[in-house]
Amino acid sequence: MSSRESLVKDAWHGEVAWQVLLQDIALTMPSQTWLTQFQAKAKSGDKADPKAAAAAASPVTVAGDFTVSGQGFDHPDSADWLARISQMKQVANLSLSQSSATGCEGGSQRQVPFSSAGSLTSESWSDRAQRAANGDLYEGTNAQ
Repeated sequence: MSSRESLVKDAWHGEVAWQVLLQDIALTMPSQTWLTQFQAKAKSGDKADPKAAAAAASPVTVAGDFTVSGQGFDHPDSADWLARISQMKQVANLSLSQSSATGCEGGSQRQVPFSSAGSLTSESWSDRAQRAANGDLYEGTNAQ
């Protein structure tokens, strides 16, 4: 591999397609929930070979972590968030760390803030990060 190819692989390694991830979360999340905060961080500096990581004990390559805060109208809404988002192929190890009801059922509108955290998988990588991980830098280009 040339030094230029190595530079490109290093630059593209682990790049998350944030716009795709956020769009997929928005399309997947239950309609009775909404997010108030989203924080995520891709793993950086980990230049381990993704093929070797895939062969390791864990079947998932963790590409980063994220936390969200959101709200729903009742506790089942928080559970619905957890059930739906955990089925996304870009997400692993999803957990609900907090779900607490405020307001009352009869008077003011009941709201249930929740907090959730999980890992991003290599499925959240951009197309070019996937190509770099597979060694197919030129796939889809005129240089093929």
